[in-house]
Amino acid sequence: SAITDPEGDNIPTASGTTEPGSTVVVTWPDGTTSQVTADGTTGAWTATAPAEQPDGNVTVAVTDPAGNPGTGSGTWTSSDTTPPDTSATTVTVGAIAGDGVVNAAEAAGNVAVTVTIANPPSDAATTTVNVLVDGVPYAAVSNGDGTWTASVPGSALAGAATPTVTAEVVFADAAGNDAAPVTGTQTYTVDVTPPTTDVAITDPEGDNIPTASGTTEPGSTVVVL
Repeated sequence: SAITDPEGDNIPTASGTTEPGSTVVVTWPDGTTSQVTADGTTGAWTATAPAEQPDGNVTVAVTDPAGNPGTGSGTWTSSDTTPPDTSATTVTVGAIAGDGVVNAAEAAGNVAVTVTIANPPSDAATTTVNVLVDGVPYAAVSNGDGTWTASVPGSALAGAATPTVTAEVVFADAAGNDAAPVTGTQTYTVDVTPPTTDVAITDPEGDNIPTASGTTEPGSTVVVL
C-alpha cells in the first residue's frame, strides 16, 4: 500500500492493488476506518481518511470475493509540524474556595477549582487541563461551556509552601503537535484558626434584658445562644 497526502492537508490517502472486486477496509491512526471496493478489472483501490490524522500506523484488511482475508500495513507521517496558535488564548483561575480563603472545613475536604479558557485555537483537536499546587498536578474535566473543574484536596491547598494555584492548558492538533502550555494563576490565603472572643454580659437598663458584648476577629459573624 502507498500512503500519500495529495492535497497537503494531512488527510492521507492510501492506495494499492489487490484481487479485483475485493473489499478493502483501511484503519487510520486515529482509529477511524474507510471501506472501498477494488476495481473489478484492475484490482486498484484508493481510500481517503475522513479527517486529519496524527502520525501512526495504517492497516489494510482485504477480503476477496471468495471470502479469503488478507492484510497490509504502512506508516503515516504527518506533514504538519505547526502546533496550534495560542496567541489569543487566555486561561483564568477562579477564586479559590469561592472567596480566596481556605478555611478549616475546606482544608478537611476537597475544593473545586474552576478554570476558564477563552479563545482556544480553532485547530485544537485535544485540550488537556491540569491544576497545579506546589507543582503537583490535578486533572481537570471539561464542563462543556469553556470552563473546566479540578477537585483539589483542601489539605494540599492549606499546606502549600506557596499559596498559589496554577492552571496549565496544553492544546494539540490532529497531527499530534502540542502547543506550549498556556497558564493562569490565582493566589489565596489560608485561615484554619477558629476565632476567639471575650464576652461581657450586662443589664444596662436594669430590666433583666441582658446585653452581651465583646471583641473577636474583624468581620466575624456572632450568634448569641
